Amino acid sequence: MNAKQLMAVWATTAIVAVQAVNPPWISENRGGTSELGYGFILEPPEYASRIDVSRLFVGILVAFTVGGALFVTFKDGANQPRREQPGCPNCGKPYAPSAKFCNGCGERLA
Repeated sequence: MNAKQLMAVWATTAIVAVQAVNPPWISENRGGTSELGYGFILEPPEYASRIDVSRLFVGILVAFTVGGALFVTFKDGANQPRREQPGCPNCGKPYAPSAKFCNGCGERLA
């Protein structure tokens, strides 16, 4: 794990921790439910009935998805261009460096 990947892991962990400490709240009444926004877990908003677990889950899922994508993107060598294989001077098909003949046209390679 390189430094950028470690940064992605810590950022994801911090975002999930903030979401867990400040969850979304909803209020249930006779007319249905209403969203009350986000609030500190030990001091819920006034008239809050419960934590909206589905919205909390979606937020955490998005954080893990973005964090995982960043982790893979920051992999060593992920952004380096691929090395080109040598091409046959006659037909242009790539060939292995140890090949003596081109598989495409049969031309002898130097």
